[in-house]
Amino acid sequence: MEKIFKELNPEFPFSFNFIDKDLENMYQAEQRLGSLFTIFAGLAIFISCLGLYGCLPFSQNAERRR
Repeated sequence: MEKIFKELNPEFPFSFNFIDKDLENMYQAEQRLGSLFTIFAGLAIFISCLGLYGCLPFSQNAERRR
């Protein structure tokens, strides 16, 4: 294959990749992005729970004033 490629197109270097390695490299980036989204989603849920916990004393205080 390399010999035929060099005969037909000698100006460009012959390089080849296996499809399974290319797919693995593409999915690694997707997996990293997915784990990053999971971390940020967990952080957002944690911050929202802190906000609800912080509002709890104010709502109890408002009920006492009625």
